[in-house]
Amino acid sequence: EVNMFSKYLRFFIKEYLFTLIAAIFVVVYWYSAHDLPFEAIRYSLVITVIAVVFIIWNLVMSVLQFRKVYHEEGDDKEKYDLTFGLTKERIVVIIATVMYGVLVPVIGFFVTTFLYLMGLSYYLGAKNRLIVLIYATVLTGLIYAIFRVWLHVRTPTDLFF
Repeated sequence: EVNMFSKYLRFFIKEYLFTLIAAIFVVVYWYSAHDLPFEAIRYSLVITVIAVVFIIWNLVMSVLQFRKVYHEEGDDKEKYDLTFGLTKERIVVIIATVMYGVLVPVIGFFVTTFLYLMGLSYYLGAKNRLIVLIYATVLTGLIYAIFRVWLHVRTPTDLFF
């Protein structure tokens, strides 16, 4: 039988550890960029705002889940599972994302982003190849426009640009 302290500890690790790490990252990230002129920190500011929104969202959802779990009767081990929900699909996404980060400077932004989006879309369930192709093309262009045109962040060049 799992005692109440153990339940609270497992729930805290499962629900709040990521939020705590993300909050520390945002603070360190912003601290490293806050003295720069506005033109130089525009990208940092956007990333910080997005991260703060996700952190707040994660905290709110975690508190709601916490209230739901601890007002239920019984000792459902699934509620306190420490696998962090790492399924085969999530592990593939993590590995693909790490590979994407490594390959962007080598192969270039457009090719790597396009292949990453196509591959993951297909792997995660979008089986219509035309839809996957359109999605990857439009999203790659949108991401490029956001970073290069709006935020003036240079993307790694590749064979085509």
